[in-house]
Amino acid sequence: MNDSACLSTNAQAARRPRVTRVRSAQLRERRARDPQRSERAFARSNDVPRSTLRAVLAANDDDDPVAVFLRTEHGARLLHRMILALIVIFVVAGAGSLRQIQAFLRFVGLHRFVASSPSSLNKVRTRVERALCSFDEQQRAAIAPKMRGRVLHLVLDETFHDQPILVGMESPSGFALAERRSDAVDAAAWNAAMSPALAQWPEVRVQNVIADGGAGIESYAQTVLDREVDPDVLHPQRELARAAQPTINALLRAAQSRLDRAQQAVASIAKRVEKYWDSKRSSGRPPDWASRTRAADEELQAAREELDAAQADKLFLRGALHTLSGMYHPYDLASGAKRTALSLRESLQWMFGRVCDRLEKMGAKGSVSDAIVRLRDRISASMPRAISLYHIAVEAELSRRAVSESIACLLREKLNAAVYIERAAERRERAIDRASLRQHAARLREELSREGAWQSLSASEKRGYEEIALVCVSHFEPCSAMVEGRNGWLRLRGHQLHRLSNARLAALTAIHNYMLRRADGTTAAERLFGQPVPDLFEHLVAVMPEPPLPRRLRRSDRN
Repeated sequence: MNDSACLSTNAQAARRPRVTRVRSAQLRERRARDPQRSERAFARSNDVPRSTLRAVLAANDDDDPVAVFLRTEHGARLLHRMILALIVIFVVAGAGSLRQIQAFLRFVGLHRFVASSPSSLNKVRTRVERALCSFDEQQRAAIAPKMRGRVLHLVLDETFHDQPILVGMESPSGFALAERRSDAVDAAAWNAAMSPALAQWPEVRVQNVIADGGAGIESYAQTVLDREVDPDVLHPQRELARAAQPTINALLRAAQSRLDRAQQAVASIAKRVEKYWDSKRSSGRPPDWASRTRAADEELQAAREELDAAQADKLFLRGALHTLSGMYHPYDLASGAKRTALSLRESLQWMFGRVCDRLEKMGAKGSVSDAIVRLRDRISASMPRAISLYHIAVEAELSRRAVSESIACLLREKLNAAVYIERAAERRERAIDRASLRQHAARLREELSREGAWQSLSASEKRGYEEIALVCVSHFEPCSAMVEGRNGWLRLRGHQLHRLSNARLAALTAIHNYMLRRADGTTAAERLFGQPVPDLFEHLVAVMPEPPLPRRLRRSDRN
């Protein structure tokens, strides 16, 4: 054979696809259907080297039913999906280690069919993380043209482990726009973290920013986004509890200690009385056991009343926290009435006044009252401002969509409130609270259905106004719980790995956006983009190579 023929043969071999497990199974099945054709002709028609074909056909594990199944096309595809699922769910997203995956493969006997050493599995993990990051970048770029004119509601917060991680999410979809390690938490660091994500969608407008009031976030929102930071209710609740709880705990400890001493005194007197009457008594007047017992019982009753009062103070604080949470809504959750900035400010002043009066009666230090007054002054300005901006945004939305005044009035007074209360019900922890809120929303919808203007609309028009109401209520987010939960989850992964690398962090972001699903079956990306998104795991199955073959087993490993 001359040199040109050799070069042609080598080039042809280089273009041939690698013979994977699936391709090997396909070759065996095709050969079984066409046994009469010569081996050379069959290899040429399937574009596979003859020596490779011989090796594929020579594999014989007829005495092992598992091996027989895995040599089929369906078995090879199942093995591929299983290895990817183990790596994605238990290693990348979970708290499992590669050695645990190695042990799992050995226990189920799959180590005979796939390379299970930590180094081999680590290569698969690295490729999976790269594929996850690539998928996220592709989807963000592909959706960019359809994001024009969209409005984003940002929820920002930072978490700390070995290094700060800046987390920016979109509400209410829960889409993680950015999760980035940083050396600082100032405005420049936030701009560096959020700019790449927002630059992909240049025609998207940031409507509002919800955060805990950190200086870096406020500076970033004001100087870069030209937005004021809307407060959330979670951090003011925490500050109020942190200020008042030490005083209440001190009262509870003192009351419990007094009760324990009183109970011991009652028991001691009872024993002394019993011992006195059982023993030989000396002459003289006996002790006045009745008065002593009465005094001990009175002290015990007083201690119980003091403990009850301390527990009542604790319940009062808990009620104040729930009251604060119930106030910070643009609609009254019971009646559906519109809550104005003025009414919210007055309610906050009244609630904090009660808290300060109660703490004064408890004997709290002046510094406690001063901290609560500062908190009151701060949120009495920020929370009403957020409520006012929400109603302005609703009016702008109705005007932009050219909603008639009669229908706009129904949306303001009935439909928006019903949709908002239904959304609030989904976030309640207790079933009884969810049922109560849904009952209030159902009452508002029933009142809406009796309106003549609403009855004159067609079913399609009603669905359109339902969508407008969903957009309107999305302008308000009372709590940053979604980003707080995400921070806690990232801290858990950080404790597991000691340090979250940038590649792992980006992979976790992709899993959060495109793989995790809520109870309604939607991912965060589908909720934000408003359209179906390709399945992330199916993408991994399509782009990831099959798991590598194991080394030749030693005799001790074959059993």
